[in-house]
Amino acid sequence: MPKVARTALTLLLPLVSIATVAAIFEIGLRFTGHVAIYEMYSKPSLFWRYDELLGWSHEPGAHGDFVGPRPWPVEFRGKVAINSLGLRGPEIPPRDPSELRVLFSGDSIVASFEVDYEGTFVARLEALLRDRLGVPVRTINAGVRGYGTDQD
Repeated sequence: MPKVARTALTLLLPLVSIATVAAIFEIGLRFTGHVAIYEMYSKPSLFWRYDELLGWSHEPGAHGDFVGPRPWPVEFRGKVAINSLGLRGPEIPPRDPSELRVLFSGDSIVASFEVDYEGTFVARLEALLRDRLGVPVRTINAGVRGYGTDQD
C-alpha cells in the first residue's frame, strides 16, 4: 500500500469513528424524545422584527409563549404580549395628570420573557410603588432581549 494511501486511511479512520459515535448519540437522543434546540426555543420571528436603526425590535401586537430549552436544568415558559407600541406588557392608556410613570429600558433582564408579565420586576415594582407612594403609578417595560449599549 502506498504511503499516501496509508496516511489518508490513518486520518480517515478516526474521522469515520467520531462521525459514527456522534450519529449513534444523535439517534439515541432523538429516540428518548430530545429534539434540536432550534425546534424547542421560540422562533425569533414570533416576537421580533428587523429594525434598520437598532437591528431588531419587538413586533407590535405579537403574543405567544416564550419557551426555554429542555436539555438544560433551567426550563421556562412565559406568556409574552407586545403592545401596539412595541413594548412588553399591556396597552398604555393616556396619562392621568396625577399618575407617575417610570420607563425601564434594557436587555433581557428588563424584558423578562422567561416569566409571565405579572412576574416581571417591572410589573411588581409598579404595585410596590403604588402602595408605598399612595398615588397612581405606571411602569413601562421597554426592555428587548439582546439589546446592549449600542441600542439603548
